[in-house]
Amino acid sequence: MNICNNCQNKFSGKYCNICGEKIISAADFSVKNILLQAFEAITNFDGKLLKTFTMMFQNPGRLAKKIISGVRVPYFKPFQIFIICNLVFFIFLSDVDFFRIPSEWFFDQNVDFIGKVMDKVENIMKTKNLSLEEVKSAYDSISSNLAKSLLILLIPFIALFGILLNKKLEFGKHLIFATLYFSQFLLCTTILYLIIGNLPVSSKWYFIVAMALVGLIYYIVSIKAFYQKSLLQSISYGIIGFFVLGFFISVYRDIINLISLSLV
Repeated sequence: MNICNNCQNKFSGKYCNICGEKIISAADFSVKNILLQAFEAITNFDGKLLKTFTMMFQNPGRLAKKIISGVRVPYFKPFQIFIICNLVFFIFLSDVDFFRIPSEWFFDQNVDFIGKVMDKVENIMKTKNLSLEEVKSAYDSISSNLAKSLLILLIPFIALFGILLNKKLEFGKHLIFATLYFSQFLLCTTILYLIIGNLPVSSKWYFIVAMALVGLIYYIVSIKAFYQKSLLQSISYGIIGFFVLGFFISVYRDIINLISLSLV
């Protein structure tokens, strides 16, 4: 009879029948066993990674459908996928101001953002004895960090639009769909930027147009697969939903700008 070190349950065998904890033996700490565990963890990670992102790109919307139906073991969890895609997005697009407005545009005499922006900047300069360049530098640093760390807040708002597509579906299922779609959007945006940025004749407009088209197409296909809508309905809802997403991003940028300036 063994006693589990984790939950103190008495059981027979190598694994606790309550919590699944394994009985530790001297063999568990051998170099061979540790290397085998490391290899198993890496290959399992690679296998799940490949299956997850293959499903996301080949069948948009199907992964969310599988997850809510109970098929979860072969794939990463939605939040894990978002963390990976978010990390990749900001590693490769750290200098792209997509979710914030940089100081060179935001600090404009003509901009009226809940009061003149430059009036607020001048007040910060006086009260904190900072130069304009110091305020700009502080604002850019704060806004860049906030834009990265708070991006997850957009997901519930994307999920809200899903209620229009199926009011009977639990909100948690809309959240799963929104998390996976937004993760896919971030990853596609990164890939497109890396491709277009290396073209002989590159332009930010090429990137914006390509990003919008790919994001819209993926959204339409995802809606059709997940919500089981007709092609016409998926196109209609997809176009409306994509404009709603653009609105949410615009509001998000404004909030990031306002908070960042107040924190300087």
